[in-house]
Amino acid sequence: MGAKRPPARYAPPPPCPLPYAADGSWTDETSLAARRCVRLALRASLGWWRAACAPRPAPPLDVDATLCRLRGVSARAVLTNMLLLRSSGGRLSAAILIDPSDERGPMRHWPARPVAALQQLAELQSRIDAHEYPPLPDFVAVLNPHDSPYQMDSNNWCGLAPILSNSRVTGEHRDLLMPDFSFAPLSYLTNMLEANMSAALSVPQGWPAERQAIYAAGKRRRWREKEPSLFWRGGETHVQRREYAEAISSGRVKLGGGVKADVVLCGAHCSLEQGVRPEDWCAHQQLLSLPGHSFAVGFKYTMLCSSTVVRGAHPAAGCVGCPRVFEQWWSVGLKEGEHYLASRRPDDLPSVVGDAAAQPDSSELIAARGSEYTYRVLSPAFINEYWHTLLSGYASLFSGEGRVESAAAACKLPHRNHPQNERERVCMRGTHGMCQFKLVGEEELVPLPTPAEIAAQCRTTAGMQASALRMGRGVEGALYRRFATILPMRITGRGNASEAAVAALQSWLQGDNKKAPRDAPKSQREEKHATHSAHGKH
Repeated sequence: MGAKRPPARYAPPPPCPLPYAADGSWTDETSLAARRCVRLALRASLGWWRAACAPRPAPPLDVDATLCRLRGVSARAVLTNMLLLRSSGGRLSAAILIDPSDERGPMRHWPARPVAALQQLAELQSRIDAHEYPPLPDFVAVLNPHDSPYQMDSNNWCGLAPILSNSRVTGEHRDLLMPDFSFAPLSYLTNMLEANMSAALSVPQGWPAERQAIYAAGKRRRWREKEPSLFWRGGETHVQRREYAEAISSGRVKLGGGVKADVVLCGAHCSLEQGVRPEDWCAHQQLLSLPGHSFAVGFKYTMLCSSTVVRGAHPAAGCVGCPRVFEQWWSVGLKEGEHYLASRRPDDLPSVVGDAAAQPDSSELIAARGSEYTYRVLSPAFINEYWHTLLSGYASLFSGEGRVESAAAACKLPHRNHPQNERERVCMRGTHGMCQFKLVGEEELVPLPTPAEIAAQCRTTAGMQASALRMGRGVEGALYRRFATILPMRITGRGNASEAAVAALQSWLQGDNKKAPRDAPKSQREEKHATHSAHGKH
């Protein structure tokens, strides 16, 4: 027998040269090339999973074991509010997963985010039903709407399934990239399911309306007519945010070129009083973008503004030990000096900002290219196309239709016989090693409502969560509860879970309690008064 082949290393696709008009402006050909660049990046990611270590023919789909490895690799990788998505016979159904050992309960990792994902998937299903796209192949997939990706390159994922996540660091993670929650077509919440739905600042518009409003606001004034200032709002979700904000507010860093600073560091999130509508950001010539826990939702809003975006804490190519940049599904074609400017550390801001102010023609061109890239690539039509290509490509990685119930043959696969640790062994093979179990029953996967039905339920807080009403699953208006299901206790490796905790969760899902379990995060009360994080540059 030959030597075992080492896993293939993922390498990002080569830079995509974008063609411009003779004067450097954007054209229809530029839009086509930018979208092609995004498709090539997705193809490269799928190619890694197809070639890295999978045997030929394609392996059976083992979603159950994939979740076990996620839970076994890191205690941080709770599965609460991940989505289990199934395509069968051209129809999509889903379940919102609740991890019984998650001490923070169903409010962990922002329950509004899977609701926003359901909006996007329902829109895709409607486009398929209208014959704009062919029906999707049969598959089962896990969607991760958390801030962080989980499939580290250092762990062995051979024979397991990719997780669809909001972001990743190239060369560190193997997650496939999906559009994040902020691309929801309807008004949405970024974090909690409790909010004043009449407060425009706390409940953003859906992406089609948000995209159009910010882009139009940016185009109303030429770059030279905007305020000569550098603008930023943000919560303290990354050490670099504090370093930049303190350097500017203390006066240690003085911006050059007569540019004023309008920089405010909020707490965990910006309040309604601190927040500023994204359309109003566009009044400034320069916008600072800083990393958060992972990806920045507000980055695409700054890029739409036709203002010069300065990406702070941005590493130079090949820099070792520099801050990590979390890529998103759409950002692969963006280039430093072509669509945005880069600051490596607070001390270089005076020269970056001053040079931009001193070169208005160049700065205006960079701002215009960044705005057009974001507006053209992130059209609702292309987002639907990307979703369809992503899910179709995912399904092509595996043999069979991907049943939710584990087949007996799956128990003989190498990764089940050789788990990485005891916690994973209990999860993959059961407490007694019998390896006969179900992940989630088919009856617990709920067919997606139409976009109109989801729209009707997303108009009110009670419609999305119904936490204060005695509504059971399947009842009109209880959208979150309708899809939520509790994972088996073995998925946790028997860690931190108890029968009493599972019973309390089950009672909450059935609407027998007026409130979520007491171990829901404290931010439930704190964040209901906070503005959407995009207004504070999440």
